Amino acid sequence: MLLLNILQYWGWAKHRYREVYKDRLDAAKKIARESLDACPVEVVWRFFNCSWRFMDAYQQGLTGKAAEWAIRKQKSHRRVGQRAMMAIKAVLN
Repeated sequence: MLLLNILQYWGWAKHRYREVYKDRLDAAKKIARESLDACPVEVVWRFFNCSWRFMDAYQQGLTGKAAEWAIRKQKSHRRVGQRAMMAIKAVLN
């Protein structure tokens, strides 16, 4: 899951980096550092919370589409909600 957080963070910084015109390599290096440092802490927290929810879903036995659905439907902090798990179990059984 840490890989997921790193990829999300990298994607956020890459999007910001591409919005700025760079005419020299020195400027590109400077803007790359600034883009990585500009990611707000709240955004990083959201990336981590999403990863926590996926880890919880996988620990409860969900995989693939079922895990994605449960995470999208859940309302709990850092875990998959009990209501979403009950809905999935009802569908699977």
